Amino acid sequence: MAAGDDPVALRAEIERLEAALRSSKEATAEAAAARARLEGIFEAAVDGIVTIDETGTIESVNAATTRIFGYAAEELVGHNVKKLMPRPVRDEHDAHLERYRRTGERHIIGIGREVTGRRADGSEFPLELSVAEVRDGSRRLFTGTIKDTTERRAAEKEIRESYERLRAILDSAVDGIIAIDETGTIREVNPAVEAIFGYRPDELVGEDVRILMPPPFDREHDGYVRRYLETGEARIIGSGREVLGRRKDGSTFPHYLAVSEGFVRHERVFTGIVSDLGRLRDAEERARQAEQLAALSTITAGIAHDVGTPMTTILGYAELMQSSLTDEKNRERAGHIVDQVRRVTDLLRTLLNIARPRRVEPEPVVIRDILDHSLEFFREKLRGRGIVIERDYAIVPPVLGDRDRLEQVFLNLIVNAADAMPQGGTLTVRLAPAGDGLIEIRVSDTGIGIAPDVLGRIFEPFYTTKERGKGTGLGLLVGKRIIQDHGGRIAVESELDVGTTFRIALPTSESRAGRPARRPAGGT
Repeated sequence: MAAGDDPVALRAEIERLEAALRSSKEATAEAAAARARLEGIFEAAVDGIVTIDETGTIESVNAATTRIFGYAAEELVGHNVKKLMPRPVRDEHDAHLERYRRTGERHIIGIGREVTGRRADGSEFPLELSVAEVRDGSRRLFTGTIKDTTERRAAEKEIRESYERLRAILDSAVDGIIAIDETGTIREVNPAVEAIFGYRPDELVGEDVRILMPPPFDREHDGYVRRYLETGEARIIGSGREVLGRRKDGSTFPHYLAVSEGFVRHERVFTGIVSDLGRLRDAEERARQAEQLAALSTITAGIAHDVGTPMTTILGYAELMQSSLTDEKNRERAGHIVDQVRRVTDLLRTLLNIARPRRVEPEPVVIRDILDHSLEFFREKLRGRGIVIERDYAIVPPVLGDRDRLEQVFLNLIVNAADAMPQGGTLTVRLAPAGDGLIEIRVSDTGIGIAPDVLGRIFEPFYTTKERGKGTGLGLLVGKRIIQDHGGRIAVESELDVGTTFRIALPTSESRAGRPARRPAGGT
């Protein structure tokens, strides 16, 4: 021990140095442990982590980066990060980095965005990239976190395609589909609902479903739903039944309603499938009439051959007799034969037109001109019966069709209207746009009307309300077939002692080729 040294002070200094050494070792150990933990997290991370310097040179990558890009770590460290980018992004990277160093203008740093990466095999894939700036002493480094979104994108695409398929199914469904929540609020409807109820989808979404129900069902609906939620007692849910619906115009109609229950994001949803029974019954009626027409076609073919040829011969001889006989009484009798034979041949021709409808050779036809020509044709006859003609024409586009056949329809409707007003009245002809690429023609009379039990049969073959010998019962059937051949629809409304209205919808020449015509209410 040197002279002057204080043993106590020396001892204290030694203990201080030993404590500092122990603290340093502990700090080093803690730092090493922390580094090990960070390296463990770095290597175990699911997302790729890449650190580059200011020049874009890769300083480190984790295991996820090698898995995502298909490179070994040594193939990346020391190389420019552009190696992981496809063109043209790779060509733009250095400029973005230089601009950030000079101006601080950010392209990705501190923002994050979806970009495209390039694997070792040259394939490209979508990824999410977020970049943070870090300091290592005086050095500026950039650390990027990379998430491969290939599987997520594929899942999103599958979900999107599934939604589009489901949307296409819903949009093309003939039945109406209505989804409501527990409160009865309409959440979604498909386009068929508009054809059934008359409301556009945007007019229904957000409204109470009771808007589609007539009294008293609209008042009872909330009670049914509340009772079901409280007790599980189902009235329609899980099954189906025939109910009444209410259209936008206030009219009611029967439909079949089936309701199912489901959950969307933990929210209860009730989905109703609405089948318009009127349409189903119309389809059944069309099928029945198709069977009748098929039978008529077979019968007509035989009649045309077995009766048509002899009738031509009889007509020729009858006309010869009529012209050669000198006795006035016999000439009159021969004339009756000619008239009746011509009536038979006209009937045969009509039957053939029904059984073998002509193909429509479409050309633009101005319906207003046809209506005026038809009315002018019967002007004197109508005036003689005390019938007043009223016209109400809006400006509408032409239709594509056969002028002569369409005129045949309107001539027949005008004759029927005149026959329904033997004591005079008013014949009103209206022409107006009907939306959806259609125009509507209405022929109305103030005549005797048609009884409800008869109204449903007036388009049947050989059915007539006229006296025997004054009608064949084929005029309306022929007219209906002509309108259908033009892609249109015909409907009739009538009230005894008030009058009858025939409504015809025809597609315009501007509407999409082949687009089906919308069915007028109650039409066939």
